[in-house]
Amino acid sequence: MSTSRTVAPGSLPIRLFTCGTEPEFTRSFTYHSGLENLPVLSNHIPSEELDLIRNGPLGVLLRFYESKFLWSARIVHELLVNQLVTNKKYEFWTLCGGQAMRFSLKEFKIITGLNCAPYPLENVDVEGDPKFWRRLGLMDAENQEDMDVQKQEDMDAENQEDLNAEKQEDLDAEKKEDMDVEGDPQVWKRLGLRENKGLSYSTIEEKIKDCKDWGEKDRIRLVYLFLVFRLLLARHPGKGIASKAVYLVLDRKNFEAYPWGRVAFQHLIKSVFKAKPDLSQNSYGVNGFVQVLQVWAYEAIPAIGKKCGNLMKNMMEFPPLLRWKGSRKRFRYDILQNKELVLVKGVMDNNTDDVWVDEEHDVRVENMILLISGSTGKIFEKHFWEDKGLLEGPKKMVEEEDGQPHNEESRPLKKKHNDDALKAYFVSSMEQMAEKLHKGFSTLVDAVVKNFDSRMETMQVSIKEIQETSKNIETRMYKFEAVKGVKETGLVREELVKDNGSQEDTTCSNKPSGKNPEPFSKYELKDISVDDLSTEDDLPTEDDSVDCKGYSVCSLGQEESCAKSLSDTSSLRDRNMKKQLDKFATSLKALVAKDKPINKEKRSRKLTAQLKSPFTSNNDVINKILTEDRPRTVYDPFEPVQKTLVTALDKWMARNLTIRGGSSGEEVGKKFFKDLRTPQKHISNQHIDAAMALFRRRSLVSPCPYRGGRIAFMDTGFAVAIGHNYKEFIKDTKTYKWKSGAIHYYTGELPSAGCTHKRLGQDVDDIYMVLHIKTAHWAALAISIPKRTIHVYDSIIGYANSKEMDGYVQPYAQMIPYMLKAFAPEKEQRMSVAKYKISKPTKIPQNVITGDCGVYAIKYIECLALQCEFKGLDDAHIKEIRAKLAAEIFDESKNIDLY
Repeated sequence: MSTSRTVAPGSLPIRLFTCGTEPEFTRSFTYHSGLENLPVLSNHIPSEELDLIRNGPLGVLLRFYESKFLWSARIVHELLVNQLVTNKKYEFWTLCGGQAMRFSLKEFKIITGLNCAPYPLENVDVEGDPKFWRRLGLMDAENQEDMDVQKQEDMDAENQEDLNAEKQEDLDAEKKEDMDVEGDPQVWKRLGLRENKGLSYSTIEEKIKDCKDWGEKDRIRLVYLFLVFRLLLARHPGKGIASKAVYLVLDRKNFEAYPWGRVAFQHLIKSVFKAKPDLSQNSYGVNGFVQVLQVWAYEAIPAIGKKCGNLMKNMMEFPPLLRWKGSRKRFRYDILQNKELVLVKGVMDNNTDDVWVDEEHDVRVENMILLISGSTGKIFEKHFWEDKGLLEGPKKMVEEEDGQPHNEESRPLKKKHNDDALKAYFVSSMEQMAEKLHKGFSTLVDAVVKNFDSRMETMQVSIKEIQETSKNIETRMYKFEAVKGVKETGLVREELVKDNGSQEDTTCSNKPSGKNPEPFSKYELKDISVDDLSTEDDLPTEDDSVDCKGYSVCSLGQEESCAKSLSDTSSLRDRNMKKQLDKFATSLKALVAKDKPINKEKRSRKLTAQLKSPFTSNNDVINKILTEDRPRTVYDPFEPVQKTLVTALDKWMARNLTIRGGSSGEEVGKKFFKDLRTPQKHISNQHIDAAMALFRRRSLVSPCPYRGGRIAFMDTGFAVAIGHNYKEFIKDTKTYKWKSGAIHYYTGELPSAGCTHKRLGQDVDDIYMVLHIKTAHWAALAISIPKRTIHVYDSIIGYANSKEMDGYVQPYAQMIPYMLKAFAPEKEQRMSVAKYKISKPTKIPQNVITGDCGVYAIKYIECLALQCEFKGLDDAHIKEIRAKLAAEIFDESKNIDLY
């Protein structure tokens, strides 16, 4: 198709701002239809009623309200500052890359899907429901009196006494069938509403939060008011709503059929045109459903929609308003403006029927529509539009080489270079760049070679040290083999064991004839330790080889006796040697595996419901599952404490020493363990954390003694954090921002003492923690993630009644599901956030003589983790239980920090 490159001057609209002076987006954009600050309807309105609205004619508003659409003021700002000036009252035109785009009632209808039909010829006359108005707080004596006067004057003027009587009968019938209104029917005449002095926007939000006791009809009416006047016709929250508009909600059928789309568009376009003079100011605002303009940009300019729109392909059957999720990605609108050809949808609906009776006529707009339709054989080009606009915007600031901003007009014009000069400059620049690159590369190569030589020298020194170490090890092994050979051959020294040089062994007393040999003390059999093997003076040489010449071999009886003596000494030596080597191997293993993740065991397999059926025959699968036994090192939590541990603790307490805690850095000493060992002594959160850290340390052993290792022991910090943040969480569960420590508890980095690096819900199935109840009581919580249950183990049932206990446990039942979902991998984000079921077992040991509830809670958790019974947990044995717990904590704390 041939195109003409010229149009008649003045045949197209002019710009609002002169080209190049459009105000940049550095100002405050005020709007009132934001979704982030509105109350969550699902927290206050039953889901059945919301479903009823969602599937109705205004359901698109509720769906959009629930979609968490992300607002981008930058996109709408660019549309506004690039608009064209026309005479149209109900059409908004803007430019993008030299292409004109129209936003009218037709585009609004396509985007929202709302009813945009003409207004009804007759106003709907609906009398009010006094019960509903009282709930909205609109029935006051002054308004009632004014309404009575106004109604009486209207009736006297029209002489409608008969009609009034008939209308009264209809209202009485409607009252019985539908409205269910208490009181005198004459109250309909005293609704207490005067035009433009009715309900306010902020009042609707307040009533939403306080309507749980309302009836279903009244709640639906309130939600309709909220969606229409707080979202569709958004204004400042302090503004009032016209009483005539509020009257419509009393008749649901008429309210849903009302052309709210036309009302919303008219409200929005009026505010857009009103904001023209303020676009270059520090701040401006737009009322109404401004998000429609953003979605219109996504639909009309595919380049913006692709980059910033976040299209949801599973919502294609809905209107465009619900297809886009929006984003706040940055983009360069000026790049689109500078392109020669930008693909846009100038007009979404080519229907030329007039939809407004009072619309103004504009020839320039008709010319644009002809160009868009292609009927003139021309297309839009940038030079069609005059650069001069109606307004002059602020001069754009650009940065010069000195880093300071300057106006574009103040920049000196660059001198034009001819081709030869430009070519010479280019060649010179390239030569300089090549020289710099060569010099830099040479310097880099020299540095690499120098570094390589240094590393080679270091490696040679390291190899030499390794060779010396290997030689020392061979020498030490020679000594060990020499001692071992003495044991195996049965050769006996005349003096096997000396005690200060006075005592001799008479078991093997046969001596050789002649001169006594030199003392064999260099090879005296003694306990060999790592320190002994580290001295070169004791190492044997070639001249010190074992020589049996001059010695007689023991007789059979003597040999057995000597062998027994040697065996006892050698056993002690071997045990010490083994102990030293085991300690070294443990340290080496810990060093090597320091940065490796903790071994995370898999869930043990269980029979399904079908395999558990008595009608299922035995097969290999069932037998394999039943006989599959994961190795577990199970200990008895109630076995007597080792006396050596108690003795060690007593000696330490006698010295009045202290141990520094690992998590808080506090020093604990004699009092800490004394309180823990004293029956009926209330223990603190430090004791609880120390015990839980002890269990965590034990759970790191492979194989794990606790439930296959899929377990987490939380400290009191986790319990306090959940309880402290619950009030903030319950305000808005979906938008609650988790504190930084929550992710560390989820990943197993907290608690820090004995951290497991096991993720909740992924590597952990069961969570155990101790909860502080009221002022002086502890209870154990066993939380099962797969079963979604919380079992409360209380050693003093009745200290807190059932309702009080539920109140303490409720934060964990509600917040833990949301916490798991918030930090779970993306593929598991669909997990349920329904609160966990709370149960309180009663057939458990009780602390009759109170004061030991904390120790009971600790032992509850230990037994549950070991999957053993509570047999042995009672007040009669509480002293021994406390002593054992204190000794075990102290024994473990000698090497690591537990609390």
